[in-house]
Amino acid sequence: MSQDLRHTDENFYSQFAAALVDPNASLPANLRHSATGRHEDAAARFAVYRNNVAFGLRQVLRDKFPLLRQLLGEEAFENLAGYYLDAEMPSSPLLSEFGASLASFLDNFSAFESLAFVGDVARLEWAMQQAYYAEKHEPIDPELLTALAPDDLVNLRVRFAPGLQILNSPWPIFQLWKFLNKDAATPDLDNFGSQTVMIYRFNHTPHVALLTPEQHQFLTYLADHRPIGDAMIEADLSLSDFDAIFIQLLKHELIVS
Repeated sequence: MSQDLRHTDENFYSQFAAALVDPNASLPANLRHSATGRHEDAAARFAVYRNNVAFGLRQVLRDKFPLLRQLLGEEAFENLAGYYLDAEMPSSPLLSEFGASLASFLDNFSAFESLAFVGDVARLEWAMQQAYYAEKHEPIDPELLTALAPDDLVNLRVRFAPGLQILNSPWPIFQLWKFLNKDAATPDLDNFGSQTVMIYRFNHTPHVALLTPEQHQFLTYLADHRPIGDAMIEADLSLSDFDAIFIQLLKHELIVS
């Protein structure tokens, strides 16, 4: 194959892929219908493929963001999906990665300016997706930790399970999550204030747990591989708070060996 022909083929496929996700993009000029050989007939059939791609990507968003869809309502969510598809072409052939930028898109989406918290709802759902599909891990045996002398425990550095994430939100994100799961009344956004949650997988299911500000700081220091004792001091974590969060980490197998 000549160098010129190879460049032509590359241009054809890049134009073909761009036109699939962008209705305003031009079709490759040499696209022809397999039966008639006419470009116009190929364009008509290509529109069917384009609609199938758009429908498939919309369905991916529906499946990944059910709480956001519930919060906005079907019509508003479908409108959002359309604007998002127009602005954010898939950057990866993996559908599992599509939607990663939705939260940032929502932060700057003027139509939802009065619902400034929806970006963090999307971040929470994306983190739950990431936790669910995170790679398997081998949790540490809790007996190994309970057998440590106090001096050894405070000098220990730990690693967290893949998929564990922390979301620090200026909004009452935990109350919003409970409300959308029908576990709480509509949160008073003016009185609850900011909340931080930990997202993780346990028993093949994503979970969301509320953290105190001190627990949030403690986990942040541990994630930076600080010794447990130093992390407690820097976070001003009480012994009761330490017991609560450390028991939770062990119970849900979030510390790896």
